[in-house]
Amino acid sequence: MNLKENVERGVALLDAEKPGWDAQIDLENFDFSDTELCILGQLYAGDPDISGFDVGLVQLFGEDVDLSEESAKHGFDVLWEFGMKTSEHYSELHELWKAEILSRRAPDDAAELDTPIYNSLSE
Repeated sequence: MNLKENVERGVALLDAEKPGWDAQIDLENFDFSDTELCILGQLYAGDPDISGFDVGLVQLFGEDVDLSEESAKHGFDVLWEFGMKTSEHYSELHELWKAEILSRRAPDDAAELDTPIYNSLSE
């Protein structure tokens, strides 16, 4: 599983389907493991009965596909491995998405990319 490539696919999809998506993400509250504060959770929030994450998956992929698989292939989630998702996967995806967003914002924000965890993800 190459999480960086998955995020790149997700970025390309959002660029095509929801231009300007990165400016809509509140990084101070961004939490990849929360279905309301993750990328799709923030972009597709609004229905009190269903998470923004779930709304986003259906909007982007439709209902006739394996949403778990598509979500993982596009870096919005991780597939279950041996019956569990690891916090390491969520942490890495969180940092990859954050780095992508910061790289698109003001150069001053990009300085936050010079952290040990991001540098280790890039290697």
